Amino acid sequence: MQIAALYGRLVQLDPSPVAQLNLAAAIGMARGPLAGLAALEEFQLDDQLRDYHWYHSARADLFRRAGYLPRLRRRTPAPSRCATTEPNAPISAAVWQR
Repeated sequence: MQIAALYGRLVQLDPSPVAQLNLAAAIGMARGPLAGLAALEEFQLDDQLRDYHWYHSARADLFRRAGYLPRLRRRTPAPSRCATTEPNAPISAAVWQR
């Protein structure tokens, strides 16, 4: 909860999409994946972070932890396709395939 509270403070100071993504991920760790997914939905980051592979990786991880990853795979591009640097692609792909 402390990390989520710190990210909450960061979002108050700088409400950037990446800070909001990190807050949603922290909420997902502290309160469960459905709470993290609800935070992602609330922040409406789909358009702003469409090409940011960490957004897709975090979202896929929350869906996986909630038990929804098989459905997500049918509707969402693999995060590794969005990775802009070669070293990040395998990490994103590994999260997607869990």
